[in-house]
Amino acid sequence: MRTQRKEEQNNRVLTIGLDARMIAHSGIGMRIRGLLKYLGPIAAKKNFQIYLFGDVTTILNEGISCHEFSGFEKNRNEISKNSSKKEKEFSYPVIRYRSPIYSFSEFLGHPLMGKMDLLNIPHFNAPLRYLKKSIVTIHDIIPFRMREFHSGFLKRIYMQVIFRLLRRFSKKIVSVSRYTAKDLESVFGFSKEEITVIHNGIDQSVFYPATVTEKKKFLKKYGLKKGYLLSVGIGKGHKNLNFVLDVLKSLWDSKTLKIKWVLGGASGKIPDYLQADVAGYEDRILSIDRLSLDELRCLYSCAGLLIFPSKYEGFGFPPLEAQACGLPVISSNTTVMPEILLDSVFYFSPDKPEELQNLLRNFSKARNEVKHLIPKGKKNSARFSWEKAALEILEVYKSLS
Repeated sequence: MRTQRKEEQNNRVLTIGLDARMIAHSGIGMRIRGLLKYLGPIAAKKNFQIYLFGDVTTILNEGISCHEFSGFEKNRNEISKNSSKKEKEFSYPVIRYRSPIYSFSEFLGHPLMGKMDLLNIPHFNAPLRYLKKSIVTIHDIIPFRMREFHSGFLKRIYMQVIFRLLRRFSKKIVSVSRYTAKDLESVFGFSKEEITVIHNGIDQSVFYPATVTEKKKFLKKYGLKKGYLLSVGIGKGHKNLNFVLDVLKSLWDSKTLKIKWVLGGASGKIPDYLQADVAGYEDRILSIDRLSLDELRCLYSCAGLLIFPSKYEGFGFPPLEAQACGLPVISSNTTVMPEILLDSVFYFSPDKPEELQNLLRNFSKARNEVKHLIPKGKKNSARFSWEKAALEILEVYKSLS
Protein backbone atom coordinates (compact mmCIF):
# COMPACT_ATOMS: atom_id res chain seq x y z
CA MET A 1 0.00 0.00 0.00
CA ARG A 2 2.78 2.43 0.94
CA THR A 3 4.60 1.67 -2.32
CA GLN A 4 1.40 2.27 -4.28
CA ARG A 5 0.78 5.61 -2.53
CA LYS A 6 4.36 6.68 -3.20
CA GLU A 7 3.98 5.81 -6.90
CA GLU A 8 0.71 7.78 -7.04
CA GLN A 9 2.44 10.76 -5.44
CA ASN A 10 5.31 10.54 -7.91
CA ASN A 11 2.89 10.35 -10.86
CA ARG A 12 0.66 13.20 -9.66
CA VAL A 13 0.84 16.30 -11.81
CA LEU A 14 1.87 19.27 -9.68
CA THR A 15 0.27 22.59 -10.51
CA ILE A 16 2.27 25.82 -10.70
CA GLY A 17 0.54 29.19 -11.00
CA LEU A 18 2.67 31.92 -12.60
CA ASP A 19 1.62 35.57 -12.33
CA ALA A 20 1.99 36.89 -15.89
CA ARG A 21 0.30 40.29 -15.50
CA MET A 22 3.55 42.20 -16.08
CA ILE A 23 4.52 40.27 -19.23
CA ALA A 24 4.42 43.44 -21.38
CA HIS A 25 6.71 45.43 -19.04
CA SER A 26 10.42 45.95 -19.69
CA GLY A 27 12.71 44.19 -17.17
CA ILE A 28 10.21 41.99 -15.31
CA GLY A 29 8.28 41.35 -18.51
CA MET A 30 11.46 40.25 -20.26
CA ARG A 31 12.05 37.64 -17.57
CA ILE A 32 8.47 36.37 -17.81
CA ARG A 33 8.62 36.15 -21.62
CA GLY A 34 12.03 34.49 -21.59
CA LEU A 35 11.06 31.85 -19.04
CA LEU A 36 7.74 31.04 -20.70
CA LYS A 37 9.47 30.29 -23.99
CA TYR A 38 10.95 27.16 -22.39
CA LEU A 39 9.35 26.54 -19.01
CA GLY A 40 6.00 25.02 -20.03
CA PRO A 41 7.28 22.34 -22.43
CA ILE A 42 10.09 21.31 -20.05
CA ALA A 43 7.80 21.30 -16.99
CA ALA A 44 5.14 19.17 -18.73
CA LYS A 45 7.69 16.40 -19.28
CA LYS A 46 8.50 16.48 -15.55
CA ASN A 47 4.89 16.20 -14.30
CA PHE A 48 4.39 19.92 -13.70
CA GLN A 49 1.55 21.91 -15.24
CA ILE A 50 2.02 25.68 -15.53
CA TYR A 51 -1.06 27.90 -15.29
CA LEU A 52 -0.70 31.58 -16.12
CA PHE A 53 -2.60 34.27 -14.22
CA GLY A 54 -3.16 37.24 -16.51
CA ASP A 55 -4.85 38.35 -19.71
CA VAL A 56 -4.89 36.05 -22.75
CA THR A 57 -4.75 38.86 -25.32
CA THR A 58 -1.81 40.58 -23.63
CA ILE A 59 0.10 37.30 -23.35
CA LEU A 60 -0.58 36.39 -26.98
CA ASN A 61 0.59 39.85 -28.07
CA GLU A 62 3.93 39.10 -26.39
CA GLY A 63 4.41 36.01 -28.54
CA ILE A 64 3.47 33.34 -25.98
CA SER A 65 1.02 30.68 -27.16
CA CYS A 66 -1.87 30.32 -24.72
CA HIS A 67 -5.60 29.71 -24.35
CA GLU A 68 -8.39 30.51 -21.89
CA PHE A 69 -8.50 28.21 -18.87
CA SER A 70 -11.66 26.09 -19.07
CA GLY A 71 -11.63 24.14 -15.80
CA PHE A 72 -9.26 21.72 -14.12
CA GLU A 73 -10.97 18.54 -15.32
CA LYS A 74 -10.79 19.51 -18.98
CA ASN A 75 -7.26 20.78 -18.53
CA ARG A 76 -6.09 17.46 -17.03
CA ASN A 77 -6.99 15.80 -20.33
CA GLU A 78 -4.80 18.33 -22.15
CA ILE A 79 -1.74 17.78 -19.93
CA SER A 80 -0.67 14.48 -21.52
CA LYS A 81 -1.08 16.04 -24.98
CA ASN A 82 0.99 19.07 -23.95
CA SER A 83 3.79 16.90 -22.54
CA SER A 84 4.46 15.40 -25.97
CA LYS A 85 4.30 18.71 -27.81
CA LYS A 86 7.34 20.57 -29.05
CA GLU A 87 8.18 24.04 -27.77
CA LYS A 88 6.45 25.86 -30.68
CA GLU A 89 3.24 23.82 -30.29
CA PHE A 90 2.92 24.20 -26.53
CA SER A 91 0.03 26.31 -25.20
CA TYR A 92 -0.41 27.65 -21.66
CA PRO A 93 -3.82 27.71 -19.96
CA VAL A 94 -4.53 31.26 -18.75
CA ILE A 95 -6.69 32.07 -15.74
CA ARG A 96 -8.07 35.57 -16.19
CA TYR A 97 -6.54 37.90 -13.61
CA ARG A 98 -6.43 41.67 -14.03
CA SER A 99 -5.79 43.08 -10.55
CA PRO A 100 -3.80 46.32 -10.95
CA ILE A 101 -0.19 46.23 -9.78
CA TYR A 102 0.20 47.58 -6.19
CA SER A 103 -3.56 47.33 -5.59
CA PHE A 104 -5.40 45.97 -2.55
CA SER A 105 -6.99 43.22 -4.66
CA GLU A 106 -3.48 42.10 -5.63
CA PHE A 107 -2.72 41.35 -1.97
CA LEU A 108 -5.73 39.02 -1.89
CA GLY A 109 -4.73 37.27 -5.10
CA HIS A 110 -6.98 35.18 -7.35
CA PRO A 111 -9.15 32.50 -5.64
CA LEU A 112 -7.73 29.79 -7.93
CA MET A 113 -4.23 30.56 -6.65
CA GLY A 114 -5.32 28.59 -3.60
CA LYS A 115 -5.78 25.51 -5.81
CA MET A 116 -2.15 25.56 -6.98
CA ASP A 117 0.62 23.49 -5.40
CA LEU A 118 3.07 26.38 -5.85
CA LEU A 119 2.93 29.97 -7.09
CA ASN A 120 5.71 31.58 -9.14
CA ILE A 121 5.52 35.34 -8.52
CA PRO A 122 8.09 37.15 -10.73
CA HIS A 123 8.07 40.38 -8.66
CA PHE A 124 7.96 41.30 -4.97
CA ASN A 125 4.29 42.40 -4.89
CA ALA A 126 3.01 38.92 -4.09
CA PRO A 127 -0.49 37.84 -2.95
CA LEU A 128 -0.18 37.93 0.85
CA ARG A 129 -2.98 35.39 1.28
CA TYR A 130 -0.91 32.75 -0.53
CA LEU A 131 2.63 33.62 0.55
CA LYS A 132 3.27 30.19 2.06
CA LYS A 133 3.12 28.61 -1.38
CA SER A 134 4.82 31.50 -3.24
CA ILE A 135 8.25 31.50 -4.91
CA VAL A 136 8.96 35.24 -5.16
CA THR A 137 11.54 36.78 -7.51
CA ILE A 138 13.24 40.01 -6.42
CA HIS A 139 15.09 41.99 -9.11
CA ASP A 140 16.62 44.87 -7.16
CA ILE A 141 16.10 47.25 -4.24
CA ILE A 142 16.80 50.49 -6.11
CA PRO A 143 14.55 52.71 -3.90
CA PHE A 144 16.81 51.86 -0.94
CA ARG A 145 20.16 52.06 -2.71
CA MET A 146 19.47 55.06 -4.96
CA ARG A 147 17.36 57.29 -2.72
CA GLU A 148 18.50 60.48 -4.47
CA PHE A 149 16.68 59.30 -7.62
CA HIS A 150 13.78 57.48 -5.94
CA SER A 151 12.56 59.73 -3.16
CA GLY A 152 9.20 58.04 -2.49
CA PHE A 153 9.22 57.62 1.29
CA LEU A 154 5.87 55.81 1.30
CA LYS A 155 7.08 53.35 -1.33
CA ARG A 156 10.09 52.49 0.82
CA ILE A 157 7.85 51.92 3.86
CA TYR A 158 5.60 49.73 1.70
CA MET A 159 8.59 47.73 0.44
CA GLN A 160 10.00 47.31 3.95
CA VAL A 161 6.71 45.82 5.16
CA ILE A 162 6.36 43.54 2.12
CA PHE A 163 9.97 42.31 2.23
CA ARG A 164 9.72 41.44 5.91
CA LEU A 165 6.53 39.48 5.20
CA LEU A 166 8.25 37.75 2.28
CA ARG A 167 11.17 36.79 4.46
CA ARG A 168 8.93 35.34 7.14
CA PHE A 169 6.20 33.63 5.14
CA SER A 170 7.16 33.01 1.48
CA LYS A 171 8.08 29.52 0.32
CA LYS A 172 11.26 30.67 -1.44
CA ILE A 173 13.02 33.85 -2.56
CA VAL A 174 14.68 33.95 -5.98
CA SER A 175 17.14 36.69 -6.92
CA VAL A 176 18.24 37.58 -10.47
CA SER A 177 21.88 38.06 -9.40
CA ARG A 178 24.30 37.40 -6.56
CA TYR A 179 24.56 41.16 -6.13
CA THR A 180 20.82 41.55 -5.45
CA ALA A 181 21.00 38.57 -3.09
CA LYS A 182 23.74 40.31 -1.11
CA ASP A 183 21.65 43.50 -1.03
CA LEU A 184 18.75 41.53 0.43
CA GLU A 185 21.05 40.04 3.04
CA SER A 186 22.54 43.38 4.11
CA VAL A 187 19.40 45.57 3.98
CA PHE A 188 16.62 43.16 5.00
CA GLY A 189 18.49 40.45 6.90
CA PHE A 190 17.81 37.54 4.55
CA SER A 191 20.19 34.61 4.96
CA LYS A 192 22.07 33.03 2.04
CA GLU A 193 20.08 29.84 2.52
CA GLU A 194 16.79 31.68 1.99
CA ILE A 195 17.75 32.93 -1.49
CA THR A 196 18.32 31.05 -4.74
CA VAL A 197 20.10 33.00 -7.49
CA ILE A 198 18.78 32.41 -11.02
CA HIS A 199 20.25 34.80 -13.57
CA ASN A 200 18.18 36.20 -16.41
CA GLY A 201 18.86 34.99 -19.93
CA ILE A 202 19.60 36.49 -23.32
CA ASP A 203 17.61 35.14 -26.26
CA GLN A 204 20.25 34.27 -28.85
CA SER A 205 17.50 33.72 -31.45
CA VAL A 206 16.64 37.43 -31.11
CA PHE A 207 20.02 39.04 -30.40
CA TYR A 208 22.66 38.24 -33.03
CA PRO A 209 24.53 40.37 -35.60
CA ALA A 210 22.28 41.96 -38.24
CA THR A 211 22.97 41.35 -41.93
CA VAL A 212 24.50 44.00 -44.19
CA THR A 213 21.10 44.56 -45.84
CA GLU A 214 19.33 44.95 -42.49
CA LYS A 215 21.93 47.44 -41.29
CA LYS A 216 21.71 49.56 -44.45
CA LYS A 217 17.93 49.72 -44.17
CA PHE A 218 18.09 50.69 -40.48
CA LEU A 219 20.74 53.39 -40.96
CA LYS A 220 18.77 54.91 -43.84
CA LYS A 221 15.52 54.95 -41.85
CA TYR A 222 17.05 56.92 -38.97
CA GLY A 223 19.53 59.00 -40.95
CA LEU A 224 22.53 57.54 -39.13
CA LYS A 225 26.07 56.62 -40.04
CA LYS A 226 27.52 53.31 -38.91
CA GLY A 227 29.70 53.37 -35.78
CA TYR A 228 27.75 55.78 -33.54
CA LEU A 229 28.01 55.71 -29.75
CA LEU A 230 25.02 54.03 -28.12
CA SER A 231 23.39 54.01 -24.69
CA VAL A 232 20.27 51.95 -24.00
CA GLY A 233 17.96 52.15 -20.99
CA ILE A 234 14.94 53.91 -19.54
CA GLY A 235 15.38 57.58 -18.73
CA LYS A 236 15.67 57.38 -14.95
CA GLY A 237 18.32 59.26 -12.98
CA HIS A 238 20.27 56.24 -11.73
CA LYS A 239 20.99 55.32 -15.37
CA ASN A 240 23.52 58.20 -15.19
CA LEU A 241 23.14 59.45 -18.76
CA ASN A 242 23.93 63.03 -17.67
CA PHE A 243 27.41 61.78 -16.71
CA VAL A 244 27.95 60.53 -20.28
CA LEU A 245 26.58 63.74 -21.78
CA ASP A 246 29.01 65.90 -19.77
CA VAL A 247 31.95 63.78 -20.94
CA LEU A 248 30.80 63.80 -24.56
CA LYS A 249 30.29 67.57 -24.57
CA SER A 250 33.91 68.11 -23.55
CA LEU A 251 35.12 65.70 -26.24
CA TRP A 252 32.88 67.24 -28.91
CA ASP A 253 33.99 70.75 -27.95
CA SER A 254 37.66 69.77 -28.21
CA LYS A 255 36.92 68.00 -31.52
CA THR A 256 38.38 64.77 -30.08
CA LEU A 257 35.11 63.07 -31.04
CA LYS A 258 32.73 63.83 -33.87
CA ILE A 259 30.50 60.78 -33.58
CA LYS A 260 26.80 60.95 -32.78
CA TRP A 261 25.36 59.65 -29.49
CA VAL A 262 22.19 57.57 -29.87
CA LEU A 263 19.81 56.87 -26.98
CA GLY A 264 17.61 53.78 -27.20
CA GLY A 265 14.68 52.92 -24.96
CA ALA A 266 14.01 56.48 -23.78
CA SER A 267 10.51 56.74 -25.31
CA GLY A 268 11.73 58.74 -28.29
CA LYS A 269 12.61 61.87 -26.35
CA ILE A 270 15.55 63.14 -24.37
CA PRO A 271 14.98 62.21 -20.67
CA ASP A 272 13.68 65.14 -18.61
CA TYR A 273 16.75 65.34 -16.39
CA LEU A 274 18.94 65.83 -19.50
CA GLN A 275 16.83 68.46 -21.25
CA ALA A 276 18.58 71.53 -19.82
CA ASP A 277 22.05 70.22 -20.72
CA VAL A 278 21.28 69.28 -24.31
CA ALA A 279 20.91 72.85 -25.62
CA GLY A 280 23.40 73.49 -28.40
CA TYR A 281 24.11 69.80 -28.93
CA GLU A 282 20.79 68.67 -30.40
CA ASP A 283 22.41 67.71 -33.72
CA ARG A 284 24.82 65.38 -31.89
CA ILE A 285 22.15 63.35 -30.08
CA LEU A 286 19.36 61.14 -31.38
CA SER A 287 16.78 59.56 -29.09
CA ILE A 288 14.93 56.67 -30.70
CA ASP A 289 11.48 55.50 -29.61
CA ARG A 290 10.69 51.93 -28.66
CA LEU A 291 11.85 49.59 -31.38
CA SER A 292 10.75 46.17 -32.56
CA LEU A 293 13.13 43.38 -31.57
CA ASP A 294 14.51 43.27 -35.13
CA GLU A 295 15.19 47.01 -35.05
CA LEU A 296 16.75 46.77 -31.59
CA ARG A 297 19.10 44.12 -32.96
CA CYS A 298 19.99 46.50 -35.79
CA LEU A 299 20.45 49.37 -33.31
CA TYR A 300 23.12 47.32 -31.55
CA SER A 301 24.63 45.92 -34.74
CA CYS A 302 25.11 49.32 -36.40
CA ALA A 303 26.73 51.01 -33.39
CA GLY A 304 30.46 51.27 -32.77
CA LEU A 305 30.36 51.10 -28.98
CA LEU A 306 27.83 50.69 -26.17
CA ILE A 307 28.33 53.00 -23.18
CA PHE A 308 26.57 51.63 -20.10
CA PRO A 309 27.07 54.14 -17.25
CA SER A 310 24.41 52.98 -14.76
CA LYS A 311 25.00 53.56 -11.05
CA TYR A 312 22.84 50.62 -10.02
CA GLU A 313 21.51 47.50 -11.71
CA GLY A 314 19.99 44.33 -10.33
CA PHE A 315 20.93 42.58 -13.56
CA GLY A 316 21.48 44.71 -16.68
CA PHE A 317 20.20 43.46 -20.05
CA PRO A 318 21.61 45.99 -22.58
CA PRO A 319 25.34 45.12 -22.27
CA LEU A 320 24.62 41.41 -22.77
CA GLU A 321 22.23 42.05 -25.67
CA ALA A 322 24.86 44.28 -27.28
CA GLN A 323 27.55 41.63 -26.87
CA ALA A 324 25.32 39.00 -28.48
CA CYS A 325 24.97 41.34 -31.48
CA GLY A 326 28.75 41.75 -31.78
CA LEU A 327 28.99 45.22 -30.23
CA PRO A 328 31.92 46.06 -27.89
CA VAL A 329 30.90 47.45 -24.50
CA ILE A 330 32.33 49.84 -21.93
CA SER A 331 30.52 49.76 -18.61
CA SER A 332 30.40 51.22 -15.13
CA ASN A 333 32.20 49.06 -12.59
CA THR A 334 29.46 49.11 -9.96
CA THR A 335 26.84 46.78 -8.48
CA VAL A 336 26.10 43.73 -10.66
CA MET A 337 28.17 44.69 -13.70
CA PRO A 338 31.42 42.81 -12.86
CA GLU A 339 29.32 39.75 -11.98
CA ILE A 340 27.62 39.51 -15.36
CA LEU A 341 30.32 41.01 -17.61
CA LEU A 342 33.52 39.60 -16.06
CA ASP A 343 36.53 40.65 -18.19
CA SER A 344 34.57 41.05 -21.44
CA VAL A 345 34.35 44.88 -21.27
CA PHE A 346 36.41 47.94 -20.36
CA TYR A 347 35.24 49.42 -17.05
CA PHE A 348 35.04 52.97 -15.73
CA SER A 349 33.84 54.51 -12.48
CA PRO A 350 30.40 56.16 -12.92
CA ASP A 351 31.63 59.04 -10.75
CA LYS A 352 34.97 59.72 -12.47
CA PRO A 353 34.53 61.50 -15.83
CA GLU A 354 38.25 61.30 -16.62
CA GLU A 355 38.05 57.48 -16.80
CA LEU A 356 35.26 57.57 -19.38
CA GLN A 357 37.07 60.35 -21.28
CA ASN A 358 40.19 58.22 -21.57
CA LEU A 359 38.22 55.22 -22.82
CA LEU A 360 36.42 57.30 -25.46
CA ARG A 361 39.67 58.92 -26.59
CA ASN A 362 41.17 55.46 -27.01
CA PHE A 363 38.05 54.37 -28.88
CA SER A 364 38.51 57.11 -31.46
CA LYS A 365 42.23 56.37 -31.86
CA ALA A 366 42.57 52.63 -31.35
CA ARG A 367 39.43 50.91 -32.62
CA ASN A 368 41.30 47.65 -33.22
CA GLU A 369 41.93 47.36 -29.48
CA VAL A 370 38.23 47.83 -28.80
CA LYS A 371 37.38 45.22 -31.45
CA HIS A 372 39.18 42.62 -29.33
CA LEU A 373 36.21 42.88 -26.98
CA ILE A 374 33.81 41.48 -29.61
CA PRO A 375 34.71 37.75 -29.33
CA LYS A 376 35.00 38.09 -25.55
CA GLY A 377 31.57 39.67 -25.43
CA LYS A 378 29.92 36.98 -27.56
CA LYS A 379 31.39 34.27 -25.35
CA ASN A 380 30.25 36.09 -22.21
CA SER A 381 26.66 36.70 -23.33
CA ALA A 382 26.34 33.02 -24.28
CA ARG A 383 26.60 32.17 -20.56
CA PHE A 384 23.07 33.48 -20.06
CA SER A 385 20.15 31.58 -21.56
CA TRP A 386 16.44 31.40 -20.79
CA GLU A 387 16.47 27.63 -21.21
CA LYS A 388 19.07 27.41 -18.43
CA ALA A 389 16.99 29.76 -16.25
CA ALA A 390 13.86 27.65 -16.89
CA LEU A 391 15.69 24.46 -15.88
CA GLU A 392 16.94 26.14 -12.70
CA ILE A 393 13.50 27.39 -11.66
CA LEU A 394 12.16 23.90 -12.36
CA GLU A 395 14.72 22.54 -9.89
CA VAL A 396 13.32 24.97 -7.32
CA TYR A 397 9.81 23.59 -7.98
CA LYS A 398 11.11 20.04 -7.49
CA SER A 399 12.89 20.88 -4.25
CA LEU A 400 9.73 22.41 -2.77
CA SER A 401 7.15 19.88 -3.97
